[in-house]
Amino acid sequence: MLSDSEWTTYLDPLDPAQRESVAAIRNLIAEAHLNLDEAVETGKWWTGLLVYSTVEKVPVFALGPLSGGFTTFHMMPYYGSAELQSRHGTALRKFLSGKSCIKFKSADQLPLDSLKDIISCTPKFAEMARAMSKGKKKGSDKTGAVD
Repeated sequence: MLSDSEWTTYLDPLDPAQRESVAAIRNLIAEAHLNLDEAVETGKWWTGLLVYSTVEKVPVFALGPLSGGFTTFHMMPYYGSAELQSRHGTALRKFLSGKSCIKFKSADQLPLDSLKDIISCTPKFAEMARAMSKGKKKGSDKTGAVD
């Protein structure tokens, strides 16, 4: 997790609604006790977003401000699971702005039970990502099945 001073520095430029939204989603992730690394992304894709990654550096979530007062939350477990998409697609439909991300003005608008369920599936997602990573190193067939 970011230190208190890093957290304050991150929140400073955000508008009040974005601060509340980012803090609310961050709290949901923290409450799940997932042992994820939290860092401000400085790379190409999620610059300026908080990225939550496994110990193996597999990105699981990305969270942060967008222009126009919006906040974005990218959820790789949702992207990687047809079951989660089926279970929560209807609840998330009006917020979806991509295959794994939602865009919103206030966390109060969100289906928090859906987000909690998606976040709770992180260990399954991380295990799948580890298996896929090992498969790439060892070799895989055209279907992506691991040797």
